[in-house]
Amino acid sequence: MTTQASDTDIRTDIRALLAQHRFDAQRVQMRISGGIVRVSGELIYVGNQYLGNVSGAVVDVFERAIKRLRGVKRAHFQLDNWRRLSTGEWEPVVLKRVPIAQPAT
Repeated sequence: MTTQASDTDIRTDIRALLAQHRFDAQRVQMRISGGIVRVSGELIYVGNQYLGNVSGAVVDVFERAIKRLRGVKRAHFQLDNWRRLSTGEWEPVVLKRVPIAQPAT
């Protein structure tokens, strides 16, 4: 008999995927209810202030990995720094950032 993953199990698995892809987990919010996952925020690598070098292919791999997790029924993505084109591909959205002030020396 196969046991169904709880929403907590799914959250733990997604956090592991974030770490595996080196995405900054503090920039990603997740709502999970009854196996339906909603991911929002920004997908950027740990330590990057800007979009940088994440590619659309990496976002696609991350999305597919979430959808394959045990217990996930559906996954919805509403990312501030990515948008899905009509072709299904992910395209970066450049966000305006206020530079972080450097301490005076």
